[in-house]
Amino acid sequence: MSARFAFVPTFRGNAAPFAFGDPLADQIVSGIALGSIAVGERLPTEIELAAEFGVAVATLRKSLAVLRENGIVETRRGRGGGTFVVRVPFPSDEQVREYLANLTIVQIRD
Repeated sequence: MSARFAFVPTFRGNAAPFAFGDPLADQIVSGIALGSIAVGERLPTEIELAAEFGVAVATLRKSLAVLRENGIVETRRGRGGGTFVVRVPFPSDEQVREYLANLTIVQIRD
């Protein structure tokens, strides 16, 4: 799978609308929530995702573990395995309020 997925860029100075405590997990979740990857789709390989985000594979694995713990993705072994999206997360009202409150006028305009 060599196609690149449109993940949300790194959030500078602000937390992502999802607060998993892991910036990379937050980016991946934001991409899933925006429809870059649908429920049931397989994520690119760990090597491809690590390269796309410019992080080490070990760092990516930690972020995927956070998403697995929260029921966003599941990893299957064997032929046809990989990491699959199992549900689309939605931020809570409080997460959205906090995120929007921390945006600048320029960020909102952009």
